[in-house]
Amino acid sequence: MNIRTYIHTQYAWTLPPIVLAAVLATVSFAATNDQNPCTEATSQKGFFTGRVTDSNAKPINDATVYWGQNHVYTRYHESTKTDANGFYRLEATKQRPSTSHLTVFAEGYAPFWQEDVIPGTCEDPNEVNFTLAAGHQLTVTVVDENDQPIPAVHVEPSFYGYCDQLPGYEILRTDANGVALLNDLPEPNVRILLARDWFKNKYFIANVDTDITVTMAPAAVIRGLVIDDQNGLPVKNFRITTIPGQSQTKCFSDPNGYFQIDNIPWPRDFELIITAENYPALYVQQAQSSRPDKAETKVYFLPKPRLVNAILIDEATGKPISHATITSALIRQPESSIERSSMMDAKELTTDEQGRFTLCDEDGSQSQDYHFGDDPHYRMRTLFINLDGYESIIIHPTERKKYLTESGSLRIVLARGASISGIYAINGRPKKDVGLFLSGANHRHFGWIKTDESGSFMWKNLPQGYYHILGPFFKYQLKLDKAEQRIVDFAEEMGNCTFSGYAAKDNQPLSNATVNIYPTFESPLREFWSRTDEHGYFHFENLRAGSYHAYPGSAYAGGGNDCGPQLVTVTENTEQDLNFSRRR
Repeated sequence: MNIRTYIHTQYAWTLPPIVLAAVLATVSFAATNDQNPCTEATSQKGFFTGRVTDSNAKPINDATVYWGQNHVYTRYHESTKTDANGFYRLEATKQRPSTSHLTVFAEGYAPFWQEDVIPGTCEDPNEVNFTLAAGHQLTVTVVDENDQPIPAVHVEPSFYGYCDQLPGYEILRTDANGVALLNDLPEPNVRILLARDWFKNKYFIANVDTDITVTMAPAAVIRGLVIDDQNGLPVKNFRITTIPGQSQTKCFSDPNGYFQIDNIPWPRDFELIITAENYPALYVQQAQSSRPDKAETKVYFLPKPRLVNAILIDEATGKPISHATITSALIRQPESSIERSSMMDAKELTTDEQGRFTLCDEDGSQSQDYHFGDDPHYRMRTLFINLDGYESIIIHPTERKKYLTESGSLRIVLARGASISGIYAINGRPKKDVGLFLSGANHRHFGWIKTDESGSFMWKNLPQGYYHILGPFFKYQLKLDKAEQRIVDFAEEMGNCTFSGYAAKDNQPLSNATVNIYPTFESPLREFWSRTDEHGYFHFENLRAGSYHAYPGSAYAGGGNDCGPQLVTVTENTEQDLNFSRRR
């Protein structure tokens, strides 16, 4: 018999319940700590402890305590069970969160939810006690519109989070008579979800300790025929993707080109993407779902594509580039943000022995999307060409005329790619794992790279143009010529000077903004930056002595290029307030 059991059996009838609970909690915590010693590995974890009892202060054995982080979409993470005296100890997570919630389930009792609880440490866990009330019942009978019972209906009560995510949670289904008995419900009412294939989901609120009959309506369908626009014959094999919501793609094979998409909500408009081999994709923006007894069969014509012939040429040799892989895709955004655009229907194209490939523009008569070209009747595709050894280019539909020949084909000449490489060192020592970011003209981003063991870095296959390199303490600007192999070493000499102060714009504090400074004694331009706090204060360190131009960054609130720079002389410990004013 352990000490907690001994105290409970010997003193349960002589000590007041509140005193007994306090004694048991203290002993339980000490005993649990002996069984779960705190180590360095547990120092960053969160812990809860406590006791689960019923309304008469009796311990509840084998209750389950679940932990989850506070979020609009709750996710449960760890759980534990109470012992014979109702005590539990729960390790919250790998890293201690700021706030959490705890949920307790026990057979025969209504679940209990505690929000916004802060986990403690291993040495001092947060004590959270629970008192559970007796659970209630609800009988649900599910029938169709003809009052016939519907078996195998998913019946889920929605209370205290998302119950279906709890380990061991049993999903209820109606029996052959369409009946489901729900136990351990809280009072006075509960929200219920009914779900089953071929029927529309049903939500309702019911009072506990009652019998209720619920009618489910049939789910909707979309029916149609897929026909070749040129010859009027049915397309026998095709795929259809339904949007919005969770996009689902289904394959259909029918000699008459017939399809039926089942078990979807109604009434609702869907976007359909119909694809088939040797046909361009057809985008249908408004396909309305209907009840099965009222759904119409609509005809969808797969369009005739517009084929654009193209050839890929090596600028240095004048010879075609064979067996090269190119990506073409539809995009939703203009070219200024092309690499962050929503790409649709990406396809890989391969050049033949003569460097030729064919680009397929889809018919655009049924949609206003993707019309970023010269012809509004077609959805014109964007080309992404990234071949090793050549400049990486993106050809937007509006840029095709640069490559257009008299015959209407595209002649794309690729120059050898430029590169930027070098070594990053601090105080004469190469630095490993330093993150460097490269961005170029037209808002193209070439991404982050890290320096290797020797401090080396390299970007390859770059087109000519202007670039910015952002490092941990600087911004570096340069211009690349065609096929140039530029070597740029960053030898940071970290100084012992600091520069701090208060930043304002038109006498208003610059909060959560960047203050950029660049030295007047270096060329090409390097920039250093610091973020102001909520009161407008900033701080720079590891600077070399000298003169710097300071100005507010345009990327954050309060900044902008409409403000003139200020000249600052930095010495060992410089403190100077900056009050930027707009240019007149």
